[in-house]
Amino acid sequence: MKKMMLFAALAAAAVVSCQKVEAPAGEQASEGIPMSLTADIMGATKVAYIPDGNVLKTTWNASETISVITLDGSGQLVAVDNFTSTGAAGRTKAEFTGTFTGGADPKRVIAVYPALYEDGTGKYDMDTYTDYNGVTCSYLRDAEIGSMYIQSTNSDLKQTGNDDASHLVNYCVMAGVVNIADIKTKVLTTTLSNQMTVLKVIATLPAAAKGKTLSSILIKPYDSEGNYIDFNMGRSASWEYVDIAGNPIRAAGGGYRRFTTLYADFEVPDSGQVVFYIANPFWADRSAGEKWGFQVNYWVDEVETPTEEVFKTFTKDTEFERGNVYRMNVTF
Repeated sequence: MKKMMLFAALAAAAVVSCQKVEAPAGEQASEGIPMSLTADIMGATKVAYIPDGNVLKTTWNASETISVITLDGSGQLVAVDNFTSTGAAGRTKAEFTGTFTGGADPKRVIAVYPALYEDGTGKYDMDTYTDYNGVTCSYLRDAEIGSMYIQSTNSDLKQTGNDDASHLVNYCVMAGVVNIADIKTKVLTTTLSNQMTVLKVIATLPAAAKGKTLSSILIKPYDSEGNYIDFNMGRSASWEYVDIAGNPIRAAGGGYRRFTTLYADFEVPDSGQVVFYIANPFWADRSAGEKWGFQVNYWVDEVETPTEEVFKTFTKDTEFERGNVYRMNVTF
């Protein structure tokens, strides 16, 4: 099936942790069970991205943190244990160590990256970051012992260089199921998959934009007749299942986007071609005949100047799959 948007799976390697010990469970000693965790990675991680064609590759940082989360039979959160790993930056394999407090006979264990930390109120938040206007955000937050839901917040990001995907780390959530049979061996294994979907836009801008500083790229959804579809670009926030490794991250509830904006702060090169990377775990699926409208804004004498809006039509029904990069060429 020929699609308008070409895609390639994200390639990667990465992850490690810090340490957090929860209350003991079952027959477990109060100090928990020291363990190691080996994780295979399918997808990208929260480290520096290196664009490589249509694929985004990455490697481990010198130090990383991952959360090992224990759930009961109904999917409620029982314990959060953070495992850590250190080594040479750029390595493609890493082993994590930590203390497991989920009990000697857990019902279900998952691994989540980036790690979640107790926020002082009894709830757990993912690593924080600063969005485009300086607001401190956490993509996943408010996970609580005894709850089966976690809040997601899809904040706007800023790209600060042409063909630079480093801002994507803030939406890089990975999750995987831990093999419970390994608990007694004290050597855990898991395979993490990426929960993020990336749109790679290769934009050829008009001559008037060359040398100008970009401010944003905007994408809006339209139906097959060219009518703007309000709140149909994808979700911006929602209550998700804590067990994101076993349940789709598209849980019910939450806010929906009217459009998608990636903010920018870099100059248009002399070639006039700019590559944007836009991350969203919640792209709305599109039907054949529907369109996306693209518009790029740049500064002229401190005045934000838009390009004309360019439309791209979906030739087939398109379901956006997490862990993929979708590529689109747009000429203004």
